[in-house]
Amino acid sequence: VVVENGFGGAYSQEKAAWMVTAVAQYFHDNVNLDPEEVEDLLADLVYNEFDTVVEDGSLSEVRGITHSHLKPVGSGDSCQWAA
Repeated sequence: VVVENGFGGAYSQEKAAWMVTAVAQYFHDNVNLDPEEVEDLLADLVYNEFDTVVEDGSLSEVRGITHSHLKPVGSGDSCQWAA
């Protein structure tokens, strides 16, 4: 929604693509993350890059999906989405 509405300015698409890489790198660098840490990271990224505070509960959903898909990657293996 933030990209579609241009909340990140002219570089919204680039910021969104960077966020994917940044989150994957965070998992790679930090083993045994708690789901709450992931949600805090996502909230900080959205706020800092898109000047937006998410208050609709959707970060919990995204956190769960992200945490379940990237958790195996956090062991220092490759920095890719886990299947």
